[in-house]
Amino acid sequence: MVINNLFRSTLKTQLGSYFKHGVTSGRSQDHFIRAQLLARLYGSEVSLEKDDSTTVLKDGESFKGHDMLAPFTAGWQSTDTNPLVIEKSEGSYVFDSRGKKYLDSLAGLWCTALGGNEPRLVAAATAQLNTLPFYHSFWNRTTKPSLDLARELVDTFTARKMGKAFFTNSGSEANDTQVHPI
Repeated sequence: MVINNLFRSTLKTQLGSYFKHGVTSGRSQDHFIRAQLLARLYGSEVSLEKDDSTTVLKDGESFKGHDMLAPFTAGWQSTDTNPLVIEKSEGSYVFDSRGKKYLDSLAGLWCTALGGNEPRLVAAATAQLNTLPFYHSFWNRTTKPSLDLARELVDTFTARKMGKAFFTNSGSEANDTQVHPI
């Protein structure tokens, strides 16, 4: 039973409760502040609270015990609680499966800086996907949209003419590539 509790991360809840209630009887205000911070760090009471948006979808389906492992999520949360299911976006807002509206203050983890469901972007993406969804740039191969964007970037963002534009899939890949000799 104890091992089962440890595997289900209830130790964090127990530690959070200890820090919140037990340590607060310490001898100074500093201890009290630290105890509150530790309770927030190790406690999971808030994440276990019931919320209609995460219990059952509007069609009655539940995703409790789902099969997806999500970053920055404790393993027990994918087994014991329902995820918040986001279904659509409009500008800077996203909507869950029950229609509740949220401000997407992180822009989809910085991937939708121009907002979601922007008609001009949808039209441009659809046109390109219908023509050519992807092609690599290895061995001096490319696409016309890549050449057009490279020209615009070189012409726009340089005080003295930069020689080339190099496209990557992510910021990590761009940072890694910049340190390699050309």
